[in-house]
Amino acid sequence: MTDANSSQLTEEQRRLFQRALDAHRRGDFDAASKVYVSLLDLVPNHVDALHMFAMLNHQRGDSARALELMDSALSLTPNASAILANRSSIHLATGDADAAQRDARAALEDDPTSFGAWFNLGLGLALKQTDLAQAASAFRSASRLRPHDARALLEWFSAAAKSQQPFGIGERIRQPSPPFSSQRNYALLTANDLERYGYSTAAIVVLTQLRRELPNDNIVVARHQLEVAYGKAALLEQQNRTGDALSATNHVLNQSPHHRGARMLRASIFGDRGEASAALADYRHIIESTPDDAVAGSAMLIAMQHDPSVSADDVFSQHLAWTKRNTPQTAGNQPRGLDSEKPLRIGWLSPRFFSGLVSNFFLEPLRHLDRTDMTHILYDSGGIEDSTTTEFKSAAGEWRHVDSLDDAALCDRIRADDIDVLVELSGHSPGNRLRALAHRPAPLQISWLDYFHSTGMGAIDVLFSDAVSSPSDSFKLYTEHVLHLPSGRLSYTPPDVPAPRPRTEGPIRFGSFNRVSKINDAVLGSWSRILAGVPNSRLRLKARAFDSADERIYFLNRCARHRIPSESVELLGYGTHAETFAAYADVDIALDPFPFSGCATSLDALWMGIPVITKIGETMVSCQTASLLTSLQLSQCIASDEDDYVQRAIVIASNSACLGSCRNELRERMRTALCDPARHASELSAALRASWRAFCRGDLAAREMIV
Repeated sequence: MTDANSSQLTEEQRRLFQRALDAHRRGDFDAASKVYVSLLDLVPNHVDALHMFAMLNHQRGDSARALELMDSALSLTPNASAILANRSSIHLATGDADAAQRDARAALEDDPTSFGAWFNLGLGLALKQTDLAQAASAFRSASRLRPHDARALLEWFSAAAKSQQPFGIGERIRQPSPPFSSQRNYALLTANDLERYGYSTAAIVVLTQLRRELPNDNIVVARHQLEVAYGKAALLEQQNRTGDALSATNHVLNQSPHHRGARMLRASIFGDRGEASAALADYRHIIESTPDDAVAGSAMLIAMQHDPSVSADDVFSQHLAWTKRNTPQTAGNQPRGLDSEKPLRIGWLSPRFFSGLVSNFFLEPLRHLDRTDMTHILYDSGGIEDSTTTEFKSAAGEWRHVDSLDDAALCDRIRADDIDVLVELSGHSPGNRLRALAHRPAPLQISWLDYFHSTGMGAIDVLFSDAVSSPSDSFKLYTEHVLHLPSGRLSYTPPDVPAPRPRTEGPIRFGSFNRVSKINDAVLGSWSRILAGVPNSRLRLKARAFDSADERIYFLNRCARHRIPSESVELLGYGTHAETFAAYADVDIALDPFPFSGCATSLDALWMGIPVITKIGETMVSCQTASLLTSLQLSQCIASDEDDYVQRAIVIASNSACLGSCRNELRERMRTALCDPARHASELSAALRASWRAFCRGDLAAREMIV
């Protein structure tokens, strides 16, 4: 039987349908029902009547009858997007998310601009809770089609927050929003979701508009005031008024102990002050409240590596726990018929292709990487550009902006580029895309450079390191296969600064230009003993924290607790790069913090002819400076424990010949051992090819060593 179209209906039948619609629209369901029944008795194949009568039954709560009528309508016109979209709504009412998704997708095949289909697809995906990222994408499409629809916008924000796929929200909140008052309860829930997962700016936009619309709603007002109070605390921290920021943060937490933004801010302040254990307490509180908060989880992993009381085994186990909480269970990659010698397409993924650590260690080697049988594609996931970004673009074979892509779209982009080997350059550092890489967009995935530990992810196959940073007896602390680069994990690009001047007479000056977050109480205790063991010696520290008067006072109080007199301490703010190297001019010995040792900071000191005393540990990050010193044949600067650390610093301070030779010779030693980007690029290229060959042989699946 075919459907009855309008031209086949009599004038009376058309009037009957209009009467039914009018009654339906004004809410007179009984009258509408009688007319629909009468019309369908006359014209059983009237698709529109079947469709609308189905919706009436749905509105009355009779989903079974509604589905029968929808099925009848679709048997006459199977590709009608509006009917499919509405049948999807009925499936949602019955809790059948799978059927709702099938109908919504079918509707979109017929009409990709169907708002209802996109919206219902989002609801169906969200109902299952396992596809929130796809739900966010569907709601975003719906919201684009109807920007004035408050529910679609709020559903998008909520799903995006819970799936931690906020792409596009920042742009959207800068545009006018529809009124939220009709969706008051859902707007409050959405604001809570946004705040809970770290999107406080979007939360306050929603709450500010809601309060404007409902100025006498006490719950709305209180919720808005709480978010404003948090915003003020964050502003105080940005103004370097950390003491006031901490008080303001505590005020927010007294009212709302689970406030994620306030917990993160307080943890950051504690961490920046060198109080890793206090920071960890706040991070753990967040994870207990919201186990799938991947960003807070990564921040906790980094904080753990600053805390000397946390063992290497515990750090590793928490990396594994992060993976279990935040990434899907994916099958391992099984190579089949791959060519181990084929030209390779290598992807490099980072949010930091601008001036900074990544450029210091990667830009020059990138220029020297093998181009004969490798093409290098850079994926910029940060979207921040400066003059150095232009240099990266010139050095890359191809360049991709991916900062606006959610995880699924990023994976699609990488797969479309036919990448053989993807090197992620951030690990658990801020802005990482590890959750996307869990879906294996590339056959072989490698971690290197801007992180200092195993990712803890089975989806990352190989980690590039060196024999000191990751000795073979530590491989149990890695989920990846560790490949040692012969000349070290990194190549230093030295700055163009004057050579070290001969040291003038005067008291010994120790120095550490590391972040204060690395200077824990164990470090201060050792430094106190060193200063006491070298009469009249001084300690020069240079860090961004000391741009804050609050932090200078706080740090000097910490020093006092360790019996380090304030007159022995020189605190310098961050300053310019040139000022940093000028401040090294009259430093004799650099003191490396532990367990989070320096890397770029240690290299800067060494470049200025200053020996660095370090305490080697069990984690990769605690071996960074030891690796550099080993390359420079300065094993006398590597201590095994705190007593040894103190003793070596005191002994070297009394050895003027050693200090003089370092000033005169270290720069040339570094040029040979640590500043050869062409050699480093050759080793990286060889490591990439060796990893690919091992993958093609199946050695990675068999957990064999790469050779």
